[in-house]
Amino acid sequence: MFNILHDDLGRRNAYVAAEYNYTDGPFDVRQNFNRVNIFGKYNQWLTDNDYFNIQFSTFNSSWNASGQIPERAVDQGIIGRWGSIDPTEGGKTSRTNLQMNFKHIISSSEQIDAMAFYSKYNFNLYSDFTFYLKDKDHGDEIQQTDGRNITVPK
Repeated sequence: MFNILHDDLGRRNAYVAAEYNYTDGPFDVRQNFNRVNIFGKYNQWLTDNDYFNIQFSTFNSSWNASGQIPERAVDQGIIGRWGSIDPTEGGKTSRTNLQMNFKHIISSSEQIDAMAFYSKYNFNLYSDFTFYLKDKDHGDEIQQTDGRNITVPK
């Protein structure tokens, strides 16, 4: 995390942090796992009694999955321990958050706080639990999706 804005009076500052992760894992089908996280925060005293801050974070990840493998396929030597029956499984997900806070100090025992929050979430997963049990030609892969928008004024 880096302080990218600092004033000598201590009335404002800003921070930013980032992370990236990648791995192919031990699997025969490359996992191609990617994850990016970014975080930022800005704080400022507007007056001696008024404080404002805003925070932002975002996360994004995608991967390929070896999925479930039948123990009998490993025992019979059809695939190895790190193998895959269906190499098309995997997914991706992301979440972005934004939060703003405002504080007005009335006296040493009273203050007014206001907060607003927004979050956007997406999820997409490809799974194949039964392989070719139901559809002998195309396989039984399913897609699970979820998307949410959350807003909270307070």
